[in-house]
Amino acid sequence: HDANGELPADVLNAVVSSEEDYRPAGIPWEVKAVDKKRVDLELAVTVTNAALIPDDFEDKLVQMLTSYLNTFSADRDLILSDVVTRVTSYSPLIYDVSVTTPDDNVQIKPNEIIRAGDVAVVITNETD
Repeated sequence: HDANGELPADVLNAVVSSEEDYRPAGIPWEVKAVDKKRVDLELAVTVTNAALIPDDFEDKLVQMLTSYLNTFSADRDLILSDVVTRVTSYSPLIYDVSVTTPDDNVQIKPNEIIRAGDVAVVITNETD
């Protein structure tokens, strides 16, 4: 599959053709695309000083999280503590991060690949 989790017909045909000489007789074998699992992600981010946050901070944080999810490989689970670590290290102004959606780690099957669904970030000031 490509980076988007798609299996173009030409790639599928190339894989089927190349394996033909190596496949044991009598054993069924099929080439399939991975199933994309869209994961919605919502975070509550607390910053130390909202006055220092640039106007595009939230948009860039959402963009970073979307890119992060869209680079997952097949069979890679979404571990929420990894998301919190990634967001916390995004800026020294981030004081705390909590994941509101999903409410637990996302485990996927070996034939699935995680892709970003709706990603949202709610930013609050530490003193609020």
